[in-house]
Amino acid sequence: MTAGAFVTTALGMAWATLHYIVFYRFAIGFAFLCSVLLQFFLPAERWLRAIHGRSGPLPVLAAAGLGFTTSPSRQAIKSNFSHLVAVKAPLTALVAYLICGHGLTVYYLLMLGPLLGKDVLLSHILGGVTIFIVASLSPSVIFGKTSWTSELARDVDFTPPPLRLSRITRVIESELRAVGLLSLYGLLLGGVIAAWGLSPWHVAPAALFGGGLTAQGINSILGLVVSFLTWMSPVANLFVGTYAWKVGIAHAGLVSFFFGSLISWPRVRLYQRTLGHRQGTVFALVLALAAIAAGLFVALFFHFTGLSIHYKLIPEQLL
Repeated sequence: MTAGAFVTTALGMAWATLHYIVFYRFAIGFAFLCSVLLQFFLPAERWLRAIHGRSGPLPVLAAAGLGFTTSPSRQAIKSNFSHLVAVKAPLTALVAYLICGHGLTVYYLLMLGPLLGKDVLLSHILGGVTIFIVASLSPSVIFGKTSWTSELARDVDFTPPPLRLSRITRVIESELRAVGLLSLYGLLLGGVIAAWGLSPWHVAPAALFGGGLTAQGINSILGLVVSFLTWMSPVANLFVGTYAWKVGIAHAGLVSFFFGSLISWPRVRLYQRTLGHRQGTVFALVLALAAIAAGLFVALFFHFTGLSIHYKLIPEQLL
């Protein structure tokens, strides 16, 4: 395959994917509409007000709600995270927000099924829950002080903004820019991976290590590393992960790849600036280990329960 043929194939696969999600029950448009409405009727101020000064499960649930209804834009995630730190949200609330904001928004619930199937959607949800449990069980002593300080934090206005036409217009414009850029990046990179999968030099990652638990473990690390190096963001990883699976990454690697966006380089820098360099670095490492553990757990869970993913490139992708 020549370089020109490779580029043509990559662009063709990216266009085919966009065409599919537009015309398959207008999945991307419906997800966009749901996201805009959630941001309009459930603005961040409502969730932050429920977190401020509270303890117990309520801050965690509110932080998860904030993540579910948040915009996938880098600025929104940065702002929401720094505000959570400003209102002294517990560690578990920070983790819940990040997991939901990076992998359990309406975009995943409405688009992951059409792209990879309901089996993968179940796997994805189990992975998010597992990461939350593993990261939340990490000894809090690792993080030193429990009251976060943040150079990004600022005073939070808890007054819900009025429901005005100008605000819905701003939400739509912001979401269009964010989702448009993220989708473009994800589609193009996904197209490159698809072109590699169709090239004569393609080798399925799951087949490199002969399958089994060893291959799952190595692929779990591989998925996380690829996500880190490609600066994966929410929504973009939907398209890239779709083709990572179709070219033969192992099940555990797919799970860790999707949630590897939690420790992409921009996120690591955000944690370091917001929580302090040491605490932010440790926080990112805990999330990375939790993502790897989630990949292995989900692969084992599917194996021992008899669950399967119907579409796969090779048998070695599953345990």
